[in-house]
Parts: sequence; C-alpha cells; structure tokens
Amino acid sequence: MANLGDLPAELINQIVWFLDTDSVFSVRQVNRYLENSSFKCFSTRYFRKKGFLLTSDSLNVLKSIGRNQRLRETVHHLWFNPDCYTSTDSGRPSTPIKDDIGHCMRRSEDHQPWGWKRLKDATGQDPRIVGPYRTGAQDGLSDPTLLFVAMVNAAAEANLELERLYTDAIEIDNIPLQLLPQQQLDIACRELLYLEVNIHKGWFERGLAEDFITSARKADYGEGLLRLLKASPKLRELGLQVFAEVMRGFMLPPSTVNPEEVYDGVPSRTVDQFSWLQAYPHLTLKKLAGKVEMTTLRRVKLEKMTTTPATLEAFLRPSQASLTSIKLRDFRLLSSKESSRPWQSIFSFFRGSCPNLSYILLNRLMYELGTICFVEHPPKPAPYRTYQDPNDYPNPAHFAATDDGFFTKYDHIALEARGRAEVEMKLEQIVDKHWYQQPFYSYEMDEDIWHTDTSDEES
Repeated sequence: MANLGDLPAELINQIVWFLDTDSVFSVRQVNRYLENSSFKCFSTRYFRKKGFLLTSDSLNVLKSIGRNQRLRETVHHLWFNPDCYTSTDSGRPSTPIKDDIGHCMRRSEDHQPWGWKRLKDATGQDPRIVGPYRTGAQDGLSDPTLLFVAMVNAAAEANLELERLYTDAIEIDNIPLQLLPQQQLDIACRELLYLEVNIHKGWFERGLAEDFITSARKADYGEGLLRLLKASPKLRELGLQVFAEVMRGFMLPPSTVNPEEVYDGVPSRTVDQFSWLQAYPHLTLKKLAGKVEMTTLRRVKLEKMTTTPATLEAFLRPSQASLTSIKLRDFRLLSSKESSRPWQSIFSFFRGSCPNLSYILLNRLMYELGTICFVEHPPKPAPYRTYQDPNDYPNPAHFAATDDGFFTKYDHIALEARGRAEVEMKLEQIVDKHWYQQPFYSYEMDEDIWHTDTSDEES
C-alpha cells in the first residue's frame, strides 16, 4: 500500500479536503512535501474568508498573514468583531464595551472570528453575540449602510477606482442623494469588476421616514441599486440577494391589504401567491430588468428572491451572449395563467440563448407551492445534521472538493454542471425533466461552491 507521501501533489491536495482540522494539521507537519502539496486546500479552507476579533493577539495573526506572500493571495473576505467583553476601564470591570457599541459589526454564533474561543474561555461569555437583533423600526441607516456610504465617498474623493466590492445587508434604496451623490458612485465604481451586494428595505420610525428615500413608495423600490449598477459599466460578476421586507419571511407570501373587506374599521389582509408580485424583491428585480442593461456580465449569482420567469429572463437577456456562469440558490419563480411550469421557459432560455454558458449551479429552486426536483420520485429528506466541529467551519463533511460527486446525495433538489458540453446536456434534460413537488427544507451547501475564485484573473 502506497504512503500518502508517494502520491502526486494534486491528489494529496484533493484527499486533504476530506480531512478534519486536526488531521489536516498533522499531515502538514509530516514533511515539507506534504506541507506544500496540501497548501491550496489549507489556505483556502482557513484563510479565504475569515473574521478577526479586535484584540491584539488576533490582529497580530492578521498582520502575519499579510506578510506571508502565499497566504495573502488567498485572502478574499475579511470581517471583524469588536472585543465586547474587555472592560473599557481596567479599574471598572463592570463596564464592558458591549454596553456602548450597539449593533456595530455584530456577527452571530454561526461565525467564528479568530480568537473567539480564547476570549470565551477567559470570560465565560460568547464574544460573537452582541445583544438582540433589531426587530422594530430604525432610527437611522444601519452601520453597514453607513460604512458603504463612507467607503464609496472616500474612494471617490481619493480618486480610487474600486475593482471588488462586497457588502453586508444594506438599505441601499434608502440612502439620501445628498449623502451619496451619483457623481461619487460614478467615480468610485467606473472600473468595478466584481460586486456582491445584499440589500433590504429600511423600516424607519414614524417622523423619520421622510428623511430616507423609498421608505414606503413602491415605485421607487430598487432605485439605489439601480444607481450603483449604472455606475458600474464594466461589471463582470454580480452576486445579488434582496431580502424580504422586515417581519416578512421568505417561505410564505407576504400579506396584502384588501380595502374591499373592512372589519371594525380595519381592512382585512389577503395572503396568496400574487402578493409576492407586490413585494420588495420582485419589484426591485423588475426595476433592474427594465432600466439597466449589463452587457459585460460573465457570471451571475442570485439567491433568496421571488419573481416571474419573464422578469428573470428580461434581467439576464442583455448579458446572454457573455454569460459563462449562472448560480441560483433558494430562488422562486411564480406560475401564471399561461404556464404552470415556470422554470421550463428559464431552462429553455439558458439552453438556447446563452451560447457561452459553461457552468450552472441550481440549488433548491422553488415555485409558489413547493420545490423543484430533478428526479421524479425524490427520496425522503435526510435528518438535519446537528454535529459541528467546534474548531472548524464549515462542517468538514460538507467542505469537500467541488467535483461532480458533491451533490450526489441531494441531486433531487440540486444540479451542477461544468464545461460547455455537460451544461448543454444537463439543460437539454431538465427542460422537460423537472418536477414540481411539495416543499423540501434546506440542506447544507458547501459555500466554496457558491464562491467564485477570481484571484488569477487579470484586470
């Protein structure tokens, strides 16, 4: 039997993807050959996307990563947690920073910034949690939105041209024009190539709403995002998520007021599939489809949205000749009187109108009554996984190499195809062979598949 060190470097790297954290570190300590052979897996798995607590030890780790030429090329996404459990005054240990810091940079326990475990062991409290989530009306723009405004304005003032821009959930449609003029957006984003943006509609306290545009006017939904996209004429990749409105979930239709039925002076509310057509995500995408043409797009990622086949096709049509990759996750299309199979026309559009499409990822597509399956008789849903390696993220069982076998277990709700020939073959199959089933609830998905590595692309 061959030893691991006798195998080619490429094969060693693939094997290491399936090991847990302790085993990865053990392999890398055997000898220099195994250390170098496993470097791509090691660096991507632990350094591509990572958070850091704002402590001296954690920031020293970040500085060390920045000084390592090989590691620094791997880093794509950094985020920070405040150190909320260190006293603001060493003489007054009862005054932790969390009492003053509010919602700034908050992350949930789903994330693991560098140093969180050490601080938890020292204080007995989880530093990743900073108070309850906001559920009521806002008294102003959120911290991520203000950070976005400040960053774009600073880039414009310094005449810097952004190439990559990734945002947290921001109220981009509620930003006053005087706070972020179009000229500033045009300067900062004129060379923008890669954009991932999550947006939601702000809900402001009564009396403040007029200070923030599009707080209630449906005709203005999507205006802020439209301004950003028009300022980015060279965009190659767009990742977009439009959250449902505050206090409205994604799985059920929003309720709409029925003025013809009034009880005790209060109009009744109706819930049906057509109310999705009046919701923020659909109206935003409809605005984009009608008012911006992104002819340079090569890759599109859309998730957690509900719309119609006609709107989705209109949004993608300007870039149909240049599109090479399409990823859809938790995406719902609504049926119409003309068709009870809303996804059929979209699959046909991908097959017949996108000649350069060489990658597709379709994960948990939906319609108004349930989930789209790619097998006629899907298996019963697997039990939810509760095990989580406390030293690793995400779960090692789901952090596998991105090959054709990844979705074998869930191929009834997920489909992945690579290369022009395979994409054509899969699309030819699913145009007719997809089934409209009852709801299937979420499966974990390897985020490495959703992410697109652009580090080796020339500007």
